[in-house]
Amino acid sequence: MDKLCLAVTCIYFMSASVNGLSEVEFAAFKTNNKAETNSGLQGSVSISGTTSLSFTIKSNGIPDHPTGPSSKHIRQQAYSIAIPNLVNRGVYEGTSNCLPEGLVGFATNGVPLFNSFSSECCNSANADVQSYDKCWGEVDSFGRYHYKVPPMCLTHLQCNNASSVLGVALDGYPIYGPYDELGRLLSSSDLDICHGRLDRHQNYRYHMTFDFPYTVGCFRGTPPPGYLPVTCGCTTLVEPCHGATSPPVPVTPGRKKRNAQSSMSMSSYLLTSVAPTCCVSGHNCTTTTNPHALSSAQNISPLSSICVLLFMHLLAKLLL
Repeated sequence: MDKLCLAVTCIYFMSASVNGLSEVEFAAFKTNNKAETNSGLQGSVSISGTTSLSFTIKSNGIPDHPTGPSSKHIRQQAYSIAIPNLVNRGVYEGTSNCLPEGLVGFATNGVPLFNSFSSECCNSANADVQSYDKCWGEVDSFGRYHYKVPPMCLTHLQCNNASSVLGVALDGYPIYGPYDELGRLLSSSDLDICHGRLDRHQNYRYHMTFDFPYTVGCFRGTPPPGYLPVTCGCTTLVEPCHGATSPPVPVTPGRKKRNAQSSMSMSSYLLTSVAPTCCVSGHNCTTTTNPHALSSAQNISPLSSICVLLFMHLLAKLLL
């Protein structure tokens, strides 16, 4: 009897430690076969070695959704990175590893996820928002398209509905959307220092949220060689960011508006200007796009935008 208990215990711990991405999570990595609007190129992503010590993700880095003029300098890449597959999702390390300056993971469409710090150690949503395109992606000086904040073209905000997997970090842990498995909307205050938590099955996962650090705050596991910096580039968030102005009070989906005028910090800003709200039915969920992104036929000044909003407000009053 003792030997049987020992065998069962061994099997349990082996299954707990050999627990990388599930088959469902691996299957989520694919594109919708749509060409990117600027380059005309089509995104590609593939995963191999799912039963090995590490799996390899290959991608050309091209998004499979609309972008905009701000992403016109996008270039095709050749990503091929081996990510640990045998991470222990149930008993993760108590320590955390700092992030590299750039790549920290991949979205399910093969687009890389970058560190949410700007080059000045500011909140990237404040510092870079004018360069984000319709889906909240951007292109760096090397032509690499990437996300630093939740990619809204992949994030469908269905009320009280569990988020699906949206990506994987370089340490092998999955990255989910802003809702937990019970349909509760999460913020950074609900997560640990690395922006993750144990789910109801006691498996570790990161979550994307609408407040800093948005995707991955630090690595809970160990990333591939070359992606673990000796020293952290940004250890603290610079607030306020040089040249940035105080953003409007956010209205986060599913949460009551608080007296945030006195308590809100710059790090809470992301989708405040569009005030994203969840939808009741998945069939009616529409993509939230970046209002700061200009279309190819637009170049509207802030003053003009205010005038348009005032006109629409007055018109609505007259029609009522």
